[in-house]
Amino acid sequence: MRAIRRAVRGGLTFRLTLILLIAAALGMTVMGLYITRALETYSTENLKSGLVKEARLVQDDIASALRKDPSLESGQALAERYGDRLKVRVTIIAPDGTVRGDSERTVREVRKMENHAARPEVAAALAGAISSDLRQSQTLNVAMLYIAVPLNDGQRATGALRLALPMTELAAVSASIRTSVAIGALLAAGVALLVGLFLSRRVTRPVVEMQAIATRMAAGDFSHRVPVTGTDEIAELGRGLNVLASRLQEKIQALEGERAKVATILAEVRRLEQVRTEFVANVSHELRTPLTVIKGYLETLLDEAPDQPETHRRFLEVAYTHTARLSRLVDDLLELSNLETGKAVLKLSAVDVHGAADEIVAMFEKKAAHKKLVMRNETPTGLLARADRDRLSQVLVNLVDNAVKYTPEGGTVTIDGARRPDQFVAVWVIDTGSGIPSSDLPRLTERFYRIDKARSRELGGTGLGLAIVKHLVQAHGGELVIESDLGKGTKVSFTLAPS
Repeated sequence: MRAIRRAVRGGLTFRLTLILLIAAALGMTVMGLYITRALETYSTENLKSGLVKEARLVQDDIASALRKDPSLESGQALAERYGDRLKVRVTIIAPDGTVRGDSERTVREVRKMENHAARPEVAAALAGAISSDLRQSQTLNVAMLYIAVPLNDGQRATGALRLALPMTELAAVSASIRTSVAIGALLAAGVALLVGLFLSRRVTRPVVEMQAIATRMAAGDFSHRVPVTGTDEIAELGRGLNVLASRLQEKIQALEGERAKVATILAEVRRLEQVRTEFVANVSHELRTPLTVIKGYLETLLDEAPDQPETHRRFLEVAYTHTARLSRLVDDLLELSNLETGKAVLKLSAVDVHGAADEIVAMFEKKAAHKKLVMRNETPTGLLARADRDRLSQVLVNLVDNAVKYTPEGGTVTIDGARRPDQFVAVWVIDTGSGIPSSDLPRLTERFYRIDKARSRELGGTGLGLAIVKHLVQAHGGELVIESDLGKGTKVSFTLAPS
């Protein structure tokens, strides 16, 4: 018991011992089941063979007696006589299946017994074959082994002789076999437990020592080393652990001096990032109200069409245009702030990418036709991605809008997509514009970054579109890639999770 308690506390020792014990128990169980089944089968077959021999020894005598006196009383007397002699249940059956005698019944009871022609072994015997069956007796309500042999008068079947033996004796033998096998299995399990404890302790002792050293290392104590002997795998593991401890001790000493600097820098970066995010949010909220009021008044002036010179109206239209642009800027800033702070909630579902692209093509069809651009949707039908439908449309609108703006007349804007080997869905927008210098590509997704600031403002951009696109794609768990060649065009692609 003391050894078992030590094994349980030993962790790995206990698990190895338990595995060995379980393996031994499983092996003994399988072997016991096989042996028990084999012995039971052998006993049953041996019992059948004995009954057949006994039946064949008396079948001629019974057939001869029935030829002399075929009455029910004669059949019953024969059944009782041979049943008492053979110590089994004897049933004599006429060719039509009628019971003519049964050693376990009286004459009156025999007359009431049902026809046996349908019993499997009886049917086979009446057909001239020796047959057997093992089933529950409907008359005695116990498991019985039945053997039936034909009673012949020359070539003519005059009935069947059936011997029946209850399986209680065989059940007792089977129970004895199972008990013996179970005792053997318990003894084997005990031996396996003792051997397992002995072997597993020898195997796990070096591992336990290494665990203790590793625990000290995890706590920052690198002064201890694993005692190593031998050249096996565990010894090599110990040597590797010692080398690791030495190198870690050197690295930690070198990094201690840098840790304070890194911590200070990280704190400052986090503070500046927080200030930047809060600044965008605060400025956006402060500007929204006055801009909304200004926009409302300008809309009123335009709708009433005051009696003013044409110059006055043109100024109002310019002011309205700039007010609308400022409003879009505020909306984009708020959108970007929500994305960066995680306030934007995605409603993910299975989205038909081809259908979403069709809607975008239809949305820009008129604008593209004005510039004589060809708009194409070449995404495969049935391409599904897990995304927020509205946010996916927002990404495509930004990308297609940029493509249409910066593609000269007669060019082409294409939306395409495919399922990658890793099952992620890739979508891209390609244009035949003038392209983007390679030096500008890394900064395109920064806020307010423009390659040609004057032209960008003239076309109505806020400088935040690609920054919003990047954050929306990242919120979907994807990535944004921009590729461009000067004079050939630009390809902006992003990935979405599969549906």
